[in-house]
Amino acid sequence: MVSGTHAARLVLKKGHAKPAAPGRGRPRFPARWRGMMATARGARRLASDEAGAPHAKLRVLRRAGRFLLRGAPGECAARSRENGNAWGTAVQKAAGVHDSGELFEKDTFASGKGGSCQPELVRTLSDHSAEAIEWLSSFGIPLTALTQLGGASRKRCHRAPDNPDGTPLPIGFTIVRALENYIRTNLSDIVRIETNARLISLMHSKEDNAVVVQGITYATQTASGEGKIRKLQARAVILATGGFSNDHTANSLLQQYAPQLSSFPTTNGVWATGDGVKAARELGVELVDMDKVQLHPTGLLDPKDPSNRTKYLGPEALRGSGGVLLNKNGERFVNELDLRSVVSQAIIEQNNVYPGSGGSKFAYCVLNEAAAKLFGKNFLGFYWHRLGLFEKVEDVAGLAKLIGCPEENVTATLKEYKELSSKKLHACPLTNKNVFPCTLGTEGPYYVAFVTPSIHYTMGGCLISPSAEMQTIDNTGVTPVRRPIPGLFGAGEVTGGVHGGNRLGGNSLLECVVFGRIAGARAAAILQEGAAGLPLLGGGQAG
Repeated sequence: MVSGTHAARLVLKKGHAKPAAPGRGRPRFPARWRGMMATARGARRLASDEAGAPHAKLRVLRRAGRFLLRGAPGECAARSRENGNAWGTAVQKAAGVHDSGELFEKDTFASGKGGSCQPELVRTLSDHSAEAIEWLSSFGIPLTALTQLGGASRKRCHRAPDNPDGTPLPIGFTIVRALENYIRTNLSDIVRIETNARLISLMHSKEDNAVVVQGITYATQTASGEGKIRKLQARAVILATGGFSNDHTANSLLQQYAPQLSSFPTTNGVWATGDGVKAARELGVELVDMDKVQLHPTGLLDPKDPSNRTKYLGPEALRGSGGVLLNKNGERFVNELDLRSVVSQAIIEQNNVYPGSGGSKFAYCVLNEAAAKLFGKNFLGFYWHRLGLFEKVEDVAGLAKLIGCPEENVTATLKEYKELSSKKLHACPLTNKNVFPCTLGTEGPYYVAFVTPSIHYTMGGCLISPSAEMQTIDNTGVTPVRRPIPGLFGAGEVTGGVHGGNRLGGNSLLECVVFGRIAGARAAAILQEGAAGLPLLGGGQAG
């Protein structure tokens, strides 16, 4: 399997097992496979676990020296604290939350307006959401707390509770660790992890005018820096290589499709260069929504290093717990719980550039004690004490001094907001905000972060079917026809068509789980057919 620019291989030996559909317990897949390979970031572990089988030989390759367990800012899946959306779960029912697939899809389409939100993909995401959470829970991953994120009409984002000491539990790392432990404990005889590998291209052939995948070409690097080019053959390949939020390479997808955003900082690491998208494009895979690049409104500016292009992500829960955004005049200017695209644009329009940042426009994210408690004081302490990304001021005077505006401005803003947030009777006349997680007014202390819109997610990528098959478009007839590339699948941010113009918070991790599992099951079916001697659409053989 390949992640980011990371590759992996699955070679199966003789044996017998029956595949299970996603959502029906842990899978049992055919052991008489030859050659399955995937490329992945967050979805990699999910696809490999779904496709793992007795007597299989799986090689997982990663570009970085450690497999997804990294501590620097910018790691996407492993460091994610976003958690996952789902409706109809036991957690929702226990909390008395009345939700539905109709509402889930409505919220997703509303957020994705302006892009190619494929109805069949959104329906697949929705239909499999509850079982995805249950599947993760079966590995001991706690997703028992609920949050209502911006753009959602219900509390449906399932997150992990804080640790007993109140420190945050990063769900991405927790998922990766749990699944890796499961693989190492139960599949150690068939799984081998190889690091320092970079995807170069997809091996393929043309048979009966159809492209057939045959494996990958990848580069490895030894500890001494020596590089080697290698080839791995496979009947099925799963791409889950992530997006291109930090692609500043010579053939940059960011520069090609969204040049107006190329100067923005990002919450992604240096490996988010779209290698999987580029490799699939060479085979004729249809790309959709490539110009749809999501800015997250709360990338955290580090006063000690404001020009660093990679930002720590300020969790959605900062605003979901009651934090407010103030401009350079000490005024609110947006519904803090609106869509990420709306909040980001509002910050940009305030035109307040942080000194020494290289042009990053920012706002002040302000929490009082009530909001800090809802967010989690020890969770806040992680960003405040450990990372130095928050400042504490004792009162309105201190807040006004930090912002550099008249104290009466801040006082007026917070008095008005206290009236709204305490009574919760009316929508804010300025921003139309009508959800107030806590009361916030003129009583300090306050915890303040400098937040700037940062490239967080690329909605565009390879078009897939509900079966996670990568698609080409045949325009030779009167009506364009979608055709799959046999043996090529996708899951996660490498794909497009799920989120449309703007991804709804909480849908990314869910997408990785849902389509990662589907891709693993579909690849397993292809390998089972190969083991039975059936041709791979045109009689191609690989392995």
